Amino acid sequence: MLNSIPKCITIFILPLVLIFSAITLSSTRAAEFDWRFQNNWVETRWESKMLNEFAERVHEKSNGRLKIAVFSGGSLGIKPADHLQALRSGAVQMAVLYPGYLARDVPEVANALPNGAVYSDSEAVALNPVLMDIYRKGYERWNAVTVGWLNTPPYRLSIFCNEPIRSLAGLSGKKLRVWVKDVIEPFNALGIRAQLMPQDELYVAIQTGVVDCAIHSLAIASTLSLQEVTNYAAPMFTLSGLSAVAVSKRHWESLPADLQAVVNEAGEWLYAKTETAGLEVSRDLETKAVETFNETGEIKVLDDFSTEDKNAFYNEVVKTWLENTSKAGDEQVANRNNIMTSLKEIRARIN
Repeated sequence: MLNSIPKCITIFILPLVLIFSAITLSSTRAAEFDWRFQNNWVETRWESKMLNEFAERVHEKSNGRLKIAVFSGGSLGIKPADHLQALRSGAVQMAVLYPGYLARDVPEVANALPNGAVYSDSEAVALNPVLMDIYRKGYERWNAVTVGWLNTPPYRLSIFCNEPIRSLAGLSGKKLRVWVKDVIEPFNALGIRAQLMPQDELYVAIQTGVVDCAIHSLAIASTLSLQEVTNYAAPMFTLSGLSAVAVSKRHWESLPADLQAVVNEAGEWLYAKTETAGLEVSRDLETKAVETFNETGEIKVLDDFSTEDKNAFYNEVVKTWLENTSKAGDEQVANRNNIMTSLKEIRARIN
C-alpha cells in the first residue's frame, strides 16, 4: 500500500505509524494487570488523595503495565471490618487496613496499642516502626502482603465541658462521654463516670445534661457543632494513626518481580510522604479550629492536661492493658511489653 504513496508523504507517515504503534502497545500493557483497591475513606478525605497518588505512581513507574483503580467510601460494597476477608478470598487485589476496624479478625493488631497510651502526635509517629512489625505479622496470617504504610493524621483528643476543666480532679464525679469501651475502666478507676455514646447522640446528650463532658477532636469539633453546647476544651491525649496498604497474597505472587518492585517502591514513597504530612494535616486542622474559636469566642481552648494527670491516666490504661493482654496469650503480652518499652524510650528522648 505504501508503494502507491509518494515518497515524501511516506517519509511523513512512517513516524506517525510508529507513534501510533507505540501508543497501541502502551494501551495493551495498561491492561496487563488491572487491580481494584478497596478504600474505606470517602473520596474527599486527605487519606484518599494520598492513596490515589500512590496508584498513579504505580501506573507511571510500571509504564502502564499495572493499573490500580481506587474505590473509595466503600463503593465496592465491602465493609471496613471485612477487608482482610476480601483480600484472603481474592475478591479484591488491594485494600487499606485500618487497625481499629479489624478487632474481629486480628485482635492482636486492633488491641496492640490502647487508646490513651500515646500522649502526643510526635510520640505516635515515633512508635510507628514498632507497630508496623506487629501489624505486618497479623495481616500475613490472612494472606495479606503489606506493601506500604499510610500515616493517617494522629488527632489530639480534648475534654469538652461547660466549665473550665483541664485536670482529672476537675473531672471527678462528672459524667464523661467516651467513644470506645477500653477507656471506660481507666476513667472509672479515677472517679470519672465514663459512658459509651456514639457521636451522633453527643450534641443532645450534652445539651440535656445526660453527660457533663465529652472526649472529641478539637480539629473536627465543628462538624458536630460542639461549640454550641460546650464552652471549654482541654487537650488530653492523642490517637495513633497508621494504616497498611495490603495486597492479596494470591495476586501478589502472580505479579512479576519487576512490578512487585514498583509497588514496593510506591509503598515506601507513600509512607515517606505521609509520615510528617499526616502530622501537618491534623495540626493544621486543629490550628484553624483554635483560631476560629478564638475569633468567635464560642470555645475557649485551655492548656493541655498536666503531665502528672496524663501519667495517672496512662497508668490506669496500663492496668487494663495488662489484664486484657495477659488473658489473650503470650504473643499479645510480648507485643505489649515491646510497645511499653518503646514508649518509655521515646518519651525520654523527645520530652
